[in-house]
Amino acid sequence: MMNMKSFLLAAGLVIASISGLAQEVKQPTPEQLARTRAEAYAKALGLSAAQTEVLFKELLVGEEEVMDMRRQMADLNAKIDATMGKREAMAEATLGKEERAKLDALRKEGWSPCAEQCTSSKGEKAGACCAGGKQATGKAAAAPAPKPNALSK
Repeated sequence: MMNMKSFLLAAGLVIASISGLAQEVKQPTPEQLARTRAEAYAKALGLSAAQTEVLFKELLVGEEEVMDMRRQMADLNAKIDATMGKREAMAEATLGKEERAKLDALRKEGWSPCAEQCTSSKGEKAGACCAGGKQATGKAAAAPAPKPNALSK
């Protein structure tokens, strides 16, 4: 019966933390995203203010076009996180006391399980998500990081 109580407590905590995180994340505006991208180009290429403004205007049109898709993606990621949070709690409830203590210690160091393979060369513990990623921080990213090469025609 103790395992069931542990499971219910863990599941409740996971759901509460995921719900709280989803509410705290403020999505950047299309203007902010376009400005960040334009500034990345300007910095990388040494562009003038006028060139940067031309890029900004074109990138803003693109960001406005994909705004709804970004919202849908954020909603889907929240649903995935909630579902997997429940299942991780269920899986972790099967662990023994020693394994749960080890898991707690690993999480305090920033470890988090994830399905994606880590491609970082930073030497993370096996199975851990790359530092700075969504899974490593437990926070959903507001939007993908702007990439200077994202505008290719």
